[in-house]
Amino acid sequence: MVLEAHTQIQYCTAKANYCEFHAGLRHLMRLARWAGFFPVQGLSQTNPDDVRFEFRSLYALYHAITVIGQTVMTFLAFYSFVDSNVSLSVVSNFLFYFTNYVTLVLLWRLSKNWSALISKTLEFEQSVTEIRTTRNLVSRTNTLTYVVLIFAMIEHALSKVFNIRSVMCCLGETSLNHTVINNYFKFKWKFVFDYFSTSTTYSYFVGFIAEFLCMQATFLWSFTDVLIMCFSIYLSSFFEDFNSTVSSFMKKASKTVPWSTLRVQYSQIVLIVKQMDEQLDYFVLISYFTNLFFICFQLYNSLKATASVTYLTYYVFSFLFLVTRALLLSIMAANVHSCAQVPQLALYEVPTADYSLDVQRFQLQLRYTTVGLSGVCFNVTRGMILRVIGTIVTYELVLIQLTKKNLDNDTSIRDYYLPKHLI
Repeated sequence: MVLEAHTQIQYCTAKANYCEFHAGLRHLMRLARWAGFFPVQGLSQTNPDDVRFEFRSLYALYHAITVIGQTVMTFLAFYSFVDSNVSLSVVSNFLFYFTNYVTLVLLWRLSKNWSALISKTLEFEQSVTEIRTTRNLVSRTNTLTYVVLIFAMIEHALSKVFNIRSVMCCLGETSLNHTVINNYFKFKWKFVFDYFSTSTTYSYFVGFIAEFLCMQATFLWSFTDVLIMCFSIYLSSFFEDFNSTVSSFMKKASKTVPWSTLRVQYSQIVLIVKQMDEQLDYFVLISYFTNLFFICFQLYNSLKATASVTYLTYYVFSFLFLVTRALLLSIMAANVHSCAQVPQLALYEVPTADYSLDVQRFQLQLRYTTVGLSGVCFNVTRGMILRVIGTIVTYELVLIQLTKKNLDNDTSIRDYYLPKHLI
């Protein structure tokens, strides 16, 4: 009996300390830690009490080395942007590393606040256990994390294959050899070697370091989108459970609906949304800026598409992956706002005889409170998504109207990964 009681106490303690937010995002954040961007301890443990930001650790040292490497790459991209003739390829190269560097700084801030954020979510989850019915949150976020990042790895690998195949075709080589690698490094990392040396010599070591730092930056780009998606899934699930609770009450009898209790629970969900948005708003801003720019950049490059099978394979996959990822992010982020507005329909159906002060307060709260994720200067809603799509379509139509002569004379049209004379 004593053993059974002890086991029951351990089970209740573990259940009380279980945090869905930690369980749903710890795989993603652990991948970020392995990549050198998130020096937080305890991500391998299911107990959120073990999560802490540790400055004196191997992961912190790894993170410091990553910061130094990304700082150097960003500086070299900026130096190339200032020193070279302005072209679309140079601008895109600088924006790629600059936006990723800003994301790196934001992740540093998030890592220091991660333990406090988990404590807030744990307290929040324990306060709304009555309405919680979702059981597949962890599997959904983990599946999304690995699927998107695996496709990101495939896209990055295809870009390398395309670059190397283009160099081999240009040099007339049929196999990968020293000459191919030599030319690949010289042209791929021209902005790196131009700064360190005035000659055409190169270093394998510097080339492989640059490749690794580029792979880190590419991972960080996709990671930012997945992070926003996982936050959105987590927040939307609580609004969906709340809406299901309201719907079940309305089906029984409107007189039995505890509007006062429901309004308090809704306010608790709104509060956690605002607390998470404070940590996430700049990530959303950076994500939309980079996705919009590179989607338009790919559309611009599509006007110069070649008939190469290698190019078409890489280009089609890269473009579809980028558009799909950005669209998924937008839909999931906007779903937080959409789900938060659903209770208005139930409130409109309250009969006059049952209309109370709590119902009135709830209606005013829904009408005058904007709930959802934001990007500092805009709110992510379905209407905003349509405006972004309209901007992209307008941009493409303007490009189509350009004459072929102007396009041929525009030397700024480049593939992001390869100079024109290697295509």
